[in-house]
Amino acid sequence: MSLETSSLHQDATLWTLAGFDEYGEVTINAAVDIRVRWEHVSQTILTAEDSPVRVDAEVWVDREIEVGSIIRRGKKASVPTPATSVYRVDEYLEIPDLRAKNTEKRVLVTRFKESLPTLA
Repeated sequence: MSLETSSLHQDATLWTLAGFDEYGEVTINAAVDIRVRWEHVSQTILTAEDSPVRVDAEVWVDREIEVGSIIRRGKKASVPTPATSVYRVDEYLEIPDLRAKNTEKRVLVTRFKESLPTLA
């Protein structure tokens, strides 16, 4: 186990951003299980468009995750229909250590109040 993933002891379900449909609505890929470290926070960040967004959790991950993807605590087998307690990825961060040998990957997420976007 690498240093970057040694603290990822929780399960999460991830629906990665697939793109947009002909109406400009977000589409997502099928759910996959990933390992994370989930920490609830309450902070405000500025998006790329300089709009303030309230962040509800900071999640350490093992991969790059595109902004707009959807994530939920727990394995995909435990996701109810319709899915509840889902979060939208608002920011993806890569933080190298002092020697730039290891990189920590994190996403900042906001509770997503809508239903899941359409599967691609």
